[in-house]
Amino acid sequence: MKKYYAGLFLLLATLIFFSWGSIRISSRVTDEKWLEVESTKVRDDFEQISQAYKTHDFEHVREFLHRRVRVSEGAPAAYENRFDEIIEQFDSEDVSIEHFFISETPLFYQSRDDDYVIIPTSMVVSYGFGKSRFTGFLLGHKRTSDSAWKYVDMSGNWEQPRRVIRQHFYDMPKDIPIPQGTMDYVDPEKEMTTEA
Repeated sequence: MKKYYAGLFLLLATLIFFSWGSIRISSRVTDEKWLEVESTKVRDDFEQISQAYKTHDFEHVREFLHRRVRVSEGAPAAYENRFDEIIEQFDSEDVSIEHFFISETPLFYQSRDDDYVIIPTSMVVSYGFGKSRFTGFLLGHKRTSDSAWKYVDMSGNWEQPRRVIRQHFYDMPKDIPIPQGTMDYVDPEKEMTTEA
């Protein structure tokens, strides 16, 4: 019986030892110098993305897309197909993006080999018969050794953003919170009274 428990203990110890490197835990970044540099990069990227949306330069938006969501890079079609549908709606002549901005302070996380940022966003879209306000986020990712960020844009009207992110970033630490987006119709009469 002692041999059985000794063997079981040895097996358990071996499993823990070999899986330790693959356990992915993240932590919020608190290094102020690192945050200052990376926040500047992320905000500059966001400004370019926002401007590209407003001017309907969707090819420039695509330049910021992470390779893990590009079908051409072997990613599942779930993200890029939906992204194309949203772009097609935005590309209509009667649709314009009035506002697209960072709504809260971006949150940075690091795991052993990767850096992540959740950028909360707010977007107001006007179209022929009204306006909608979307809250969402951009997920930024880079390898720790890289300098450039790439993004997954979840700022529009996405269903189940957590599932989509986890499908493409299966190795992302589970403790990084993924926000749920919202969509509200903007009542033009209420908007006029608040502006007056």
